[in-house]
Amino acid sequence: MPSPRFLLEAVALLASSRRIGLVQPRVDSLDGSPSPRRWTPRILKGDPRRSGPVFSVWEGAVVLRRDVYASTGGWAAPFFYAHEGIELAWRVWDTGRIAWYAGELVAQHPVIQPTRHADYYRLNARNRVWLARRNLPVPLVLVYVASWTAIQCLRWRREGPALSAWFAGWREGWRVDPGERRVLSLRTVLRMTFAGRPPIV
Repeated sequence: MPSPRFLLEAVALLASSRRIGLVQPRVDSLDGSPSPRRWTPRILKGDPRRSGPVFSVWEGAVVLRRDVYASTGGWAAPFFYAHEGIELAWRVWDTGRIAWYAGELVAQHPVIQPTRHADYYRLNARNRVWLARRNLPVPLVLVYVASWTAIQCLRWRREGPALSAWFAGWREGWRVDPGERRVLSLRTVLRMTFAGRPPIV
């Protein structure tokens, strides 16, 4: 945290509105190099300094109310790596609050490629399927997994080994029990949709 006032400012932001259940700061690279776009948790990345509601969070730095954390069930322990931040953000929305990206708050992190993990591709796919199975109404499970399958096939169409590992995880996601299922309410799905991100992509 580059500012000694980070926690004070994050708590003040939470206190400023009961609507905000979780705060995700902007993440800058530790060495001043350009930050990866994946650290800005929205589809249309834009200016990372722009604040607004989000539907996923970068797991390395979040601040949330204790009661909200308890209501969400906390981090998705079975995932181990990847997509816990999406589930946490979705479940914050399901409490009736929002997850908020605060572009004015800054955390820092070294730029490290996620593909450094041998299991990156497998866990990315397995957890994507688990995320849907654990949280979405049945019709949306199929839509969500299908949309992400199409996206990954397009992204990695020239990377055979990566796609092969990804599909191994995809199959594992359907075969293995993902743990507790807590389906988002229809109200939450509609709130997320009207806020710009239906849980289908």
